[in-house]
Amino acid sequence: MGAIREHLQHDHMFPFILRYQFHGIAGLKSKFHWHDWYEVLFVHEGCGTFFIDPSFYEMKQGDVFLLPGGIIHQTIPDRLQSYTVSVIQFDPELINPNSYGDQFGYLEAFRQHSPTKLNLTETQQIGINVVLEQMFQEMKTRERGYRHSIILLFQKILIDINRIGGVREVHPAASRSEAWMKEIFVYIENHLMEELSLTHLAAQALVSPAHFSRVFKQMTGLHVPAYLRTKRLMLVKDLLSQTDMPINRIAERCGFASPSHFHKIFKEQMGCTPAAYRKSNEVTG
Repeated sequence: MGAIREHLQHDHMFPFILRYQFHGIAGLKSKFHWHDWYEVLFVHEGCGTFFIDPSFYEMKQGDVFLLPGGIIHQTIPDRLQSYTVSVIQFDPELINPNSYGDQFGYLEAFRQHSPTKLNLTETQQIGINVVLEQMFQEMKTRERGYRHSIILLFQKILIDINRIGGVREVHPAASRSEAWMKEIFVYIENHLMEELSLTHLAAQALVSPAHFSRVFKQMTGLHVPAYLRTKRLMLVKDLLSQTDMPINRIAERCGFASPSHFHKIFKEQMGCTPAAYRKSNEVTG
């Protein structure tokens, strides 16, 4: 299949996960994955590269990344140096949308529908680390009201993030990965509705199909067809929720070989039919 859709294990009454001070091992990539929840990643120490489809970004101490749902991503440690991060994954419905007339929204940074990156000063890092530690202790002790406490603490973090010099989109940074790979991810993003064979993509990158396939697999853990299926599936999700285009037309437009193949792949990845997904995610005016 394609990139792994991460089915986040959580208390169904509390769609929130904190992975506190998780250690990435030097040279060992995380899995290539995506999920529907929003994500905040804090880099405590170390360095590496963060692949946020379709680009690579430098990841170092003090960085904070904010990702809306539905973006393929992967952390890649430095070959010699490990890293320590804290990751918060949450259903955005969990966060209070009321602005109280303050022209402020906790999820402002996520509404750009693209990744956001900040780099914290030493003082800012200390402040947010204190709050993360408090959240972690609440999750460990589970005293009465701990869920409410965790959300209050997380809202404090979101306020701080929004105050730290505003929010801005991240810009791709230099990476040790081959330069043509960065370009090919962007090319795929812009040509998803076209036929994209391995031979065609290799020609775009000016390398042999064998070399292209080998490097692509080394970097992503996926073969090219699997990556393309996942990218097209995510385009399908957007078209289902944002347009009234007939489902079979969407399948054809996104490059699936047949309606039956499309329905099979969609249900395997999303756990429901395209029609059911559209009904539960339709935009109401």
